[in-house]
Amino acid sequence: MITSVLFDLDGTLIDSWRLYMEAYTRTFEECYGRPFDRSETLELLGRRPRSETWLLRNLLGAEAQLDAFELFLSQYRSLHQSHFDGPYDGILDMLRELRTHRYVLGIVTGKSREAWAITETQAGLVPFDAVVTESDIATPKPDPEGLLKAVSLLGREIGETLYIGDSLLDAEAARAIGMTFWAAVWPKGPEEKASFAASVLAMGAARLLDSPSEIVQALRLGSADAVTNR
Repeated sequence: MITSVLFDLDGTLIDSWRLYMEAYTRTFEECYGRPFDRSETLELLGRRPRSETWLLRNLLGAEAQLDAFELFLSQYRSLHQSHFDGPYDGILDMLRELRTHRYVLGIVTGKSREAWAITETQAGLVPFDAVVTESDIATPKPDPEGLLKAVSLLGREIGETLYIGDSLLDAEAARAIGMTFWAAVWPKGPEEKASFAASVLAMGAARLLDSPSEIVQALRLGSADAVTNR
């Protein structure tokens, strides 16, 4: 029986795409010393960025990564109010309902602890029982280290934990340890839904979710009326 639910953050619970695009674009412009357009930034972000520091380190090298990360955080902070689009529709209601039914909740994200601290104060999400960021682990997704750490922090077992995310990296991480994975399809545009669905199902996703409200309904159909919070 599922007693705990872990979520990816960006692209699953919150819409931070415009924020990241602009923060990275401005960071790249500073680091490379020239203007960057959207297509260039998209190309760099398309290299399956596992986490903020992982991306910057692989693009700029280890020596330049620390300065680039501080620059990125500065941009992320200054742009947050104007470019952060908040939780997706239905997320807050879904989280509150999971709380009502006494599910234990956690986040496993490639976001840094520093960026999470900025977003946490403005996103309006419910408190989580565990938040594992890229700053808390040695190897980001698709390595399952973050999921294992979250399960340990929550005092749960893999078999009673569900992970919900919007990327193939999320699916890979869950599959690596045999954790149930449900794919969040609600952030996907019409042009990418079909290919994403096919890919993530091939990787073992147990369910495709078109809206956050489906999460509570599916869990309730598959478990008792309430979960005992141990």
